Amino acid sequence: MGDIMYRFFLSILFFCHFLWATEEFYIFPMGQGNSQLVIYERPEGKVGILYDLGSKSLQMHPKFGTRGAWQQPFLFPIKATHLKEIDHEKSEVFPPTPSRPSIRRNSQKAATNSFSEEDEMLFPPTPIHPPATTMLQTPGTTEKKLSGKQRDTIKNELEKLVSEQLESLDQLFIFLSHSDEDHINFLNHENIPEHVPITVILAGDWFGDIGAEDGKTNFTEPAKKVLIFLSQRISKGIPTHVYFPYYSPELNHQIIEMLQPHVLLEAISGQKISEALETLDVLAQPIIGQCLKINPAAPTPRFLHGPFLEVFGHLPIDPRFQDILNNVYIWSLNQPADDTNNHSMVVSCTLPNLNMSVILTGDAENSVFHRIVAENTERNFLQILMEHGTFERIAKEKPDSNSQQLLESHLVMLMLPHHGSLANRSGCMLRFFTPNVFGISAGDGGRYAHPSIELIEQIRRIYSESTLQHQLQIFDQQYGYRDKFHFIALNDKKQVIDKAEREKLLFLCPNIYGCIKWDQEGIRTNFSNSITINTREYSMSYASHVLEADIQTIESSRASTQIPTTSPESSVITMLTLLEPTAARFSYDYLTVDVNGDFFVGINIVDEADREPRKPKKVYFYRLLAAG
Repeated sequence: MGDIMYRFFLSILFFCHFLWATEEFYIFPMGQGNSQLVIYERPEGKVGILYDLGSKSLQMHPKFGTRGAWQQPFLFPIKATHLKEIDHEKSEVFPPTPSRPSIRRNSQKAATNSFSEEDEMLFPPTPIHPPATTMLQTPGTTEKKLSGKQRDTIKNELEKLVSEQLESLDQLFIFLSHSDEDHINFLNHENIPEHVPITVILAGDWFGDIGAEDGKTNFTEPAKKVLIFLSQRISKGIPTHVYFPYYSPELNHQIIEMLQPHVLLEAISGQKISEALETLDVLAQPIIGQCLKINPAAPTPRFLHGPFLEVFGHLPIDPRFQDILNNVYIWSLNQPADDTNNHSMVVSCTLPNLNMSVILTGDAENSVFHRIVAENTERNFLQILMEHGTFERIAKEKPDSNSQQLLESHLVMLMLPHHGSLANRSGCMLRFFTPNVFGISAGDGGRYAHPSIELIEQIRRIYSESTLQHQLQIFDQQYGYRDKFHFIALNDKKQVIDKAEREKLLFLCPNIYGCIKWDQEGIRTNFSNSITINTREYSMSYASHVLEADIQTIESSRASTQIPTTSPESSVITMLTLLEPTAARFSYDYLTVDVNGDFFVGINIVDEADREPRKPKKVYFYRLLAAG
């Protein structure tokens, strides 16, 4: 009897563990920057894997200053429980049909292909130059329209958004892929809650390459600010573990010693930030001298790859979270390269509850993926996960599945390297990871024209013409579409030319829709771009605003509902009639119509002269585009 009760007790514990096992994946809208987050929640605690946190430019669309609550999923798992929850808006749901053939991954063929030759032929041998930045590829840049106050508002909203997701964590692992500004400079006290213990892995060369230009020996200000931030946390006694894997153990020890409070913080105590950075520069000189490439004695980093707990087994890791960290795999770390982009740490995180994995790539170029393939001869991503026992672990939590079934239905999202840049395309990357979905962490489209429409079209062509088309079908079998208004690109007339549709390879780009969140309910955002008016569906044009007005003028016009507006280029008055939003998911501040029957949405904008960033004084009006 005792043995039976013991087994019953274990089964109850296991069942409770299954109920509590949830995961979330986020792509943060970091402007011209990069950041993704994976959260694992288990009975033993809640752990986050934060990959990069930075932005070079906050010249983003004004909508990011007024983000809303999480919208209902626009892509959702095709299950009976979800089908019942579909609202009565115009929706398209495509459950799997009996006539659709069973899709199996051609893993054996993928594993035996010659990655160095055949895969490179997937892309055109001579790339066509990307279109000029005047042909907007993502929401139109508002650089000339946003004031410093408006950018501060957007920055505050982003920091609040990131901090809210990290607030309830019991442990946070931070991977900074390499030392470029747009991957690291948001790592600060506003974003990282003080009470959350962190382990930070600073990949790549932080002291040599980035400070070795023109004979200079100082590393960049964003890098120094990150180090000061970490030292300040250490000084407060907050569990903060730091590791620089690019350097030899001896040199790594010197760097960590430099960050200790008695060395760094005493030296910069009472100084302004500019003086503190200069002091840190002096303290780091002996280390910088040993890291510079011009120094023949500079250490050569050892290339690392494998399961997280094997690569970083020497770090102090709470035993409670070892099972969670079994889902993290290091594919490239310490790749020697002249270009710091190729120092980017490539990491995958498997989310067992969702039976999916995400590949985080930073700015890695083709040579990095060649190295990954070379280190994993005759195998691909999914085969290595199978060898690592990933699917066996998932199967234990899903009684109705076995490891082979889970392998065949496993979804892979790959974050395109370098914000979707055409220069970072890689055939062996596609063949090795065989993604079903792509993510892009891109800017506003005005500075570097990221993401590249040409790259998106090339990848779609590859998928339609090769065995990779199976990956798209696997996704379509599992997820249904609620609406068609999640856009990825505009043409030169600033009109929508691409949208999320069934049987079309999906690219999720948060600079279009704010933060993207993927959990067991599906894929959602915190800003909806779709609205139904008189049974017809519309979406906002992402071009620069066409009309504007002062909030004071609008408030004084509410009684008559007639709003006088002007264009940014002239003083000619256009009258708009204020309407009441008809959709519960409406995310804008105003809905209006002109005398021609054209609809416009308005967004409150903080005026440059306003001293209170949270108190807007202007409204920008954007034209709505009708579906079809």
